[in-house]
Amino acid sequence: MLKDYFSFEGRIRRGVYGRRMLIVWGVLLLLIILLAALRADELLVIPVMIVFLWSVFSLMARRLHDMGHSAWWIVLCILALAIAIGAIGATKGTVGPNKYGEDPLA
Repeated sequence: MLKDYFSFEGRIRRGVYGRRMLIVWGVLLLLIILLAALRADELLVIPVMIVFLWSVFSLMARRLHDMGHSAWWIVLCILALAIAIGAIGATKGTVGPNKYGEDPLA
């Protein structure tokens, strides 16, 4: 059973992927609420996040395998997201007002 959430080998169908992702995200949400309610040390969050990410990446890898792709696509997607976040953060905003409001530096 737990192997289904942590193995990087094999394939999974769309429905199984969706259900297991909902379970993983639900468990994470409950653990965060529990840790917050207990005022747990931040260091307890690190192992929780490691287990969560491992499970999410294993599900993604097996879904990619089912589509005929390598799990290395996950790394490419993470890299693309990091570049996009960096580009958005580094790009200067519009000088003066635009359709979304006034210039925050004005």
